[in-house]
Amino acid sequence: MLTRRNAALGIASAAASTAIMLDFSKISWQSNKAWGLSKAEQLELFIKFKADLSGERSGIYYQADLFHLQQNKMLPLLVRCEGFSWNRVTKLTDNRYEATLTEVGYYLDPETGQIQDELPVPTTGEAHKLHHYTSQSSHIITPDEVLVPNFSDRPDVSVDLQNRPAVVLDDTIVFHEDLQAEFIPTSTGRIERDEQSDIDSSSGYRRVSQMTTYTGDFAKALMEDSTSVPCTSYSMMFSDSRIFIFDLDEHFPMVWRLFGRKVNSIEGLPQAFQDRVQKDHPKFWSESSI
Repeated sequence: MLTRRNAALGIASAAASTAIMLDFSKISWQSNKAWGLSKAEQLELFIKFKADLSGERSGIYYQADLFHLQQNKMLPLLVRCEGFSWNRVTKLTDNRYEATLTEVGYYLDPETGQIQDELPVPTTGEAHKLHHYTSQSSHIITPDEVLVPNFSDRPDVSVDLQNRPAVVLDDTIVFHEDLQAEFIPTSTGRIERDEQSDIDSSSGYRRVSQMTTYTGDFAKALMEDSTSVPCTSYSMMFSDSRIFIFDLDEHFPMVWRLFGRKVNSIEGLPQAFQDRVQKDHPKFWSESSI
């Protein structure tokens, strides 16, 4: 019997072999329904891209360029960023999943690529300390595309996180994940609550908007025996400068451009990055980190 998944796999293979260019005006949630993929089945494919259906952890290594956003001007590159996030997804009831993430990142000099601890603020020229970051979070992913953050111990955190309908072009599938967040930073710059990190309510809310795409092979994602699919990610994030410089009296708008790739181990990551993370966060690379 030809199952819905097999039918979709056949369409993906045919598109790849004949290089059919699809009309973008017709690539939508409706086109996915035509292939017989339910919301729950699409969510399962998305989990294969974002993490691993088996419950094993996977990671995303990324680099980013950070720009000072100015109206009607070219964006000057202020600083670069290098980071890594571990992701683990656990299946719950009713086709829901709990996703847990732990992350670390450093700001880099745009010219040398070395870790940069201070940045001259473009509006004043004064040097301010950069806060390299770590974070931990979890959220519930549901088939109706609404991702419910799990911040029960952080009432100051407000997050709207949504998984948008997938787009398919030839043999490639693209998933979209959009985030809008507000939070009050902690005294150590960490997003999560811990004994060493108190909420600094005097500093005001930070606001972040981020749009992320995950891109990979459609046919590989449809294989029933696969639990994880290689992918690349691309994000645009808009924030104010107090995300990474906490002691500014006057903040300015920022735009982040992030490129990442999914990895299942730290082999092949830049050695200097591995060593710095090991020095600052000895447990991060261990299995117990997430």
